[in-house]
Amino acid sequence: MKKITFLLLMVIATTMMAQTDVTSQYQIKTSDDDLTEMLETWHSLCVSDTLAKGRQKWYNRDEMLVAFECYDEASSDKSKMQTAIELMQTAHGHYIEITDSYKSLRSEAIALYTQTSKSKFALRSSVSSIRRDIISYYSRNEDHYEWVKKTLPELRAIADMFEWYGKLGKTISIARNQCKATDYEGKEVFTAAMSEAYRIQTTATETTDFQKSIADIQEAQTAYLKQRPSEWITIQNGKLWRTTTGATVQAHAPGFVRVGDIWYMCGEDRSNSWNPDVNLYSSTDLITWKFEKKIIQNGVTTSELGSSRMIERPKLMYNSKTDKYVVWCHYEASNYGASEAACFECDSVNGAYKYVWSGRPLNIKSRDCNVFQDTDGTAYFISTTEENRHLGLFRLSNDYHEAVEHTELFSWQGREAPAIVKIGNRYFMFNSACSGWDPNQCKMSYTTNLKNGWSNLDNVGNPIAYDTQAAAILEIKGTRQTTYLYVGDRWQDPDLPNTKTIIFPITFNGTRCEFKYHERFDINFVTGEWRETPTDEIFADKKDWKVIEYSSQETSSENSPARNAIDGNVNTKWHTKYSGTTAAAPHYITIDMGRERTIKGFLATPRMDDSTNGLIRKYEFQVSTDGETWKTVIGNDWLPYCTEVTFAKRQCRYIKLICKEGTYASLAELDVIIDKETETDIENVCIDDSHEKTTTHRTFFALNGSQITEPTQGIYIEKEFYADGTSKSIKKLSNR
Repeated sequence: MKKITFLLLMVIATTMMAQTDVTSQYQIKTSDDDLTEMLETWHSLCVSDTLAKGRQKWYNRDEMLVAFECYDEASSDKSKMQTAIELMQTAHGHYIEITDSYKSLRSEAIALYTQTSKSKFALRSSVSSIRRDIISYYSRNEDHYEWVKKTLPELRAIADMFEWYGKLGKTISIARNQCKATDYEGKEVFTAAMSEAYRIQTTATETTDFQKSIADIQEAQTAYLKQRPSEWITIQNGKLWRTTTGATVQAHAPGFVRVGDIWYMCGEDRSNSWNPDVNLYSSTDLITWKFEKKIIQNGVTTSELGSSRMIERPKLMYNSKTDKYVVWCHYEASNYGASEAACFECDSVNGAYKYVWSGRPLNIKSRDCNVFQDTDGTAYFISTTEENRHLGLFRLSNDYHEAVEHTELFSWQGREAPAIVKIGNRYFMFNSACSGWDPNQCKMSYTTNLKNGWSNLDNVGNPIAYDTQAAAILEIKGTRQTTYLYVGDRWQDPDLPNTKTIIFPITFNGTRCEFKYHERFDINFVTGEWRETPTDEIFADKKDWKVIEYSSQETSSENSPARNAIDGNVNTKWHTKYSGTTAAAPHYITIDMGRERTIKGFLATPRMDDSTNGLIRKYEFQVSTDGETWKTVIGNDWLPYCTEVTFAKRQCRYIKLICKEGTYASLAELDVIIDKETETDIENVCIDDSHEKTTTHRTFFALNGSQITEPTQGIYIEKEFYADGTSKSIKKLSNR
């Protein structure tokens, strides 16, 4: 027991010496036996130093020998024993200092050389020289300690500069991506600024030069992106997204981050349905998507991905504190028994992400998830917890690598697919019930404190959230207003690999949210405004349409006659009979368009109230020129929800939509897509025509449907609005 205590004392003494001046005296009152034991302990330690393997060849050998001579002469002389102990203490301390310095310089020089050797860093030759010298000195029995002490801080200063070299490189890369993805006014100036930044990156030898160049290129980028033209961009829902090469976008349950003017979207690649990789795409308009790469890959990023684990709902964040991009996701086993989360990280948004951590956050079962970043940069992971019973709000560490705090929300309410957005000082959360891949009612709650005070969950939208489940809320902050876009997953449309991503604007007023589906809408990324898309040249005018036949209609328990399907009002509907005797399938509605048209598709808008009774899935669409002989042009077991269905163009006067199964059928509106090359509903004139009606105002559109401020030379469309509430679209020719 005494020896163990004494050895512990020696360890403490050694530690103290490493933290203080090695020439200080280690004074302690001891017995002769203790002094002898201390002497032997220090002697053994110094002998061990001289026999150590893997260290540099040169060390303070002469100092050690002097201490050993004193040890040999100490015998039982207490004074000499104390002197020998002190000499060995000092020698050991110097040995530790020397060895640590040599090892640190050698390892750091080798590591920095590996990083810089293939770069264009101006000081890479200095790093190479230091590496060469330290490796050489390490194996020589020569004293280069003073050089080592001087060079170590120099190398570390170079390493710090190389970090700034990398930061400047990342800034240039971001700017280059902006330049490739856009073509705005002032591109030449921006390109010149990038060239200058690249020159500085390869020549600078001072940290301040790198820092100034970063500020300059960021300023040039900001000025360039301000030149983005103000234009209306149409986003259409219900179709599969395609990449710039025509491939299907595979980014289900997406997560988004915006870098400058570019949106980056990551999501599940469900082409391999049950072992999805994570794909990354980029876009400046949320329409045209470029495939970047697989940022997380089965069997590559981690060996267990694709075997014992799969990824769901990957969500992307940028951490300004660490200048890293971070993905959090649901990390699950095939039987959903793991109930884990995972974190991945990368230096660049479109690089290969590295595994950081996986497991149950704070040892809590976690499944369906999302992330939220507050305005102060604090990040949260939100997931269903404890077998989908609750929602868990997990505050993340400053580096976003781990959960450090848990708050239970909506206990025992079985909510999932949470998506949070902050408006002013108020937080809004959208979420759904747990119903597998089938859609259900989206609900919303709000609070001014993320951890408590959430309001009761209120319904928003229709009972199936317009066939979606929440994925994200995007903020489009413009010069005139801020628009919020709801992003939802349309699962099983018609199957998992072919599911759709749906985007439509939502608006907030106090604690209320207008959550209304739009089959298409226009958005201006400069002003932040959105509007209904003009459809005069897309859908046929229905003023001469008549319903000539229908299977049944409900006019007793509610006013839902067949004519409501063509009245131009999505707030009314046709519903088949259900009072008294229920009509049997097939259900149908037949329409005379008044004249022959060339059409290439149709849009069946489902009822938009708080019910989904009569939602049409298995259908046929037929056309006829005489109302007697019918041709089925398209049909399927799955009519996409409020989505344009297209086919080869057909000339016809009569159309018929058939619902082939179900107790009911219902429809808010039926429209047909006209073929603009063969006909148009817009009157062709070259001069303004006169009207007896009182005109209130006019708007102008280009032929692609985008609104313009005033007519320019060439053909344009003028929409004239009258005091009686009607309007007329006219194609005109300007001679300006």
